[in-house]
Amino acid sequence: QDAAGSTPVTAVEQPVGRLLDKSGRGNHATQATTTKRPIYSRRANLLTKTEQFNDVAWVSDAGTVTPNAYTSPTGRVFAKYTPDGTNVGNHRVRQAITLPTVAHTLSFEVKAAGYTGIKLRATTAWVNFDLTTETVGNSLNVSSPTIAALGDGVYRVSCTFSVGAANAYIYIDPNDTVSSDTAAFAGDGTSGIYISAASVTLATDAHLPYQWVNTDTDYDADPNKFPAYLRFDGVDDALQTGNIDFTSTDKMTVWAGVTKLSDATASILLESSADSSGNPGSFYITAPETPGASSLSFRSRGSAFTAPMNLYGHAAPISRVVAAIGDIGGDISTIRAGGASATNPQDQGTGNYGNYPLYICARAGTLFFFNGRIYSLIVRGAQTPLSQIEATELYIKQKMRMP
Repeated sequence: QDAAGSTPVTAVEQPVGRLLDKSGRGNHATQATTTKRPIYSRRANLLTKTEQFNDVAWVSDAGTVTPNAYTSPTGRVFAKYTPDGTNVGNHRVRQAITLPTVAHTLSFEVKAAGYTGIKLRATTAWVNFDLTTETVGNSLNVSSPTIAALGDGVYRVSCTFSVGAANAYIYIDPNDTVSSDTAAFAGDGTSGIYISAASVTLATDAHLPYQWVNTDTDYDADPNKFPAYLRFDGVDDALQTGNIDFTSTDKMTVWAGVTKLSDATASILLESSADSSGNPGSFYITAPETPGASSLSFRSRGSAFTAPMNLYGHAAPISRVVAAIGDIGGDISTIRAGGASATNPQDQGTGNYGNYPLYICARAGTLFFFNGRIYSLIVRGAQTPLSQIEATELYIKQKMRMP
């Protein structure tokens, strides 16, 4: 947890001040400033109290929540939400959550307890489900609505939305008819819905299994289900190594497993030296290269300045295994990600790579901060056969639990 390596990381959501070099060469990455350390995490589900709907984290409007009202054949415990007798449009159970305006997937497990029409909603995005016919009704600002039978009348209902707000409401409510866009009705005081397993994840994490969350530091961190990563806040988090001597080679191969959470500002993912545009024998990976771009980019240079090679079509939020190949003498700057690749053949001048620090997720630790997650980072000062590049990409993809 500290730069000196005296306090080990023992649990999720702890800061990382020292990241060990697994090659055995001692090129550890550190951060001396406590407030600038990334966080070790396995968090995917962004909600809290995901199975405790009577907790203060949830608000029940115009109705009551009864905990432990039903247990499914799989052992999942459900609460029951029972609307009261008022004829209003706010019969619902909801949680406020801070979300950026990017794609997220919302899901619950539900079972009819008198009402068979169910609505999921996230701010101004909503979709209706009919649990009797297992169909989707009206929807607004959502994509990929699904309803999956889990047995004994239990369904997993989900949708993807991209409406973010500082205080977005994620909620579920019974709906008197699946074809209606309003929840206005008078409950009978007995009928309701059973609910459990609430989840909001980045759309790029939707393939992961459901993750129960109690608090921000207490959640299902099973390594067999949820990959470990370092979370960089895009504000001031960064790591750096001491000087690494690559002066004996003009070949470079870099792999990174990342989730890019924002394209709002130019961001450094990895950079050799404090400024690769001005320092000979340096390289960098950006994510993105320029504000608002959907790019991942790589630049390699010898004695001559070169332009970065941009690979577009990777808009945040997105998870990718990135591979970069540099060859100063061969004038090659190649970047690979998501099954695509691009190469810049521009003249890189002469010479080998330098003896510089590696800066992780910021330029010189002071600007162009990366907002996202790092799952894996491998830097090899050598030419690498394509078969080994592809094998390493697959290894990182499996490490990230990517589909």
